[in-house]
Amino acid sequence: MLRRAGANGSRRLTHESEQLSWHAVIGYGALALMALGLAVEGVTAVARRAGVLRAAGRWVLLAGGLACLPAAAGGTYAYYGVVRGAAHGDEAAGGRELANEGWYRLARAAAAEGLSRERWGQLERHARLAGVGTGMVVMGVVAYLGASDGWRRRLYGLGVAWTVGAVGVMGCGMGVGGVEGGVVGPVGVHVALAGVTAAVAVAAVAVSIRAVVVAREGGGLARYWVAVAGLAVGTTVAGVWAGTRWEVEAMVAIARLPRNLVHVGLGVVVVGLTAGLGVLTWRGAAGRRPRVVLGMAGLLALALAAQGWVGVLMMYDGSTGGTEVFGFQRPVVQGRE
Repeated sequence: MLRRAGANGSRRLTHESEQLSWHAVIGYGALALMALGLAVEGVTAVARRAGVLRAAGRWVLLAGGLACLPAAAGGTYAYYGVVRGAAHGDEAAGGRELANEGWYRLARAAAAEGLSRERWGQLERHARLAGVGTGMVVMGVVAYLGASDGWRRRLYGLGVAWTVGAVGVMGCGMGVGGVEGGVVGPVGVHVALAGVTAAVAVAAVAVSIRAVVVAREGGGLARYWVAVAGLAVGTTVAGVWAGTRWEVEAMVAIARLPRNLVHVGLGVVVVGLTAGLGVLTWRGAAGRRPRVVLGMAGLLALALAAQGWVGVLMMYDGSTGGTEVFGFQRPVVQGRE
């Protein structure tokens, strides 16, 4: 679809359908859950004795909001798959393995092979609106889960309007057809686990804030952090597997690349912080040492943000990155490469 039609066109179409299913199902599923939750909220606002139904609707809404993070992670992988598939053809479509080449090179090759400006515009619009909507949803989830009962009542109208706006923004960015790439292969598994880890971490941070606000543990708070720590370990293991296939030579080679070292180091920091928060909250530190818990949660948020950015750089711009660890490689003028 992104390249000239050829003898393997039907095989390519099948491949696109398989790849599309992963990212699209998660994204549309998240939107559907949030829409259903909002519908239930509207019905229970006028119905009598609908406490159980309202609680169920809010759980559905929260599940949809948190699912936006795995969908966003899958979207970054899918976007890479589209561009690489256009640049290198059917054998590279979907981004099953990372190409380890500068993003500007892939973009040039994709444009030369027929990725039109209109198509670029569609993809960028989808990424931009989905990103803004996901950010709004995450902020809403943290605000709701972290607030006390009193503040939830005071901000009820604003919260509903905010959520409707976020769903509307995300919905406006949907409908990008023929998007390749998804949760496939070792890299895809790593990306998917990263999205799930981020989602559970957001919930854990929010619940920790609520525990501090109401001066209590909030019931099983440590379990959230233990779950995040387990997911972080799984994500790290999947990343090492994706990058080395457990080969010693590959591990040695990766250790020489600054971006890879930073990525692994940030992964260790995330595991350490989540495990530490699990131990602290297990001992009731949220009530006795709230500043320590909130400080560690803040550091975790920063580490996750940095880890996500470095992961995007490694996927889109390669592991070497030239002399840039936290920035994209600078384009080289054609004819001087």
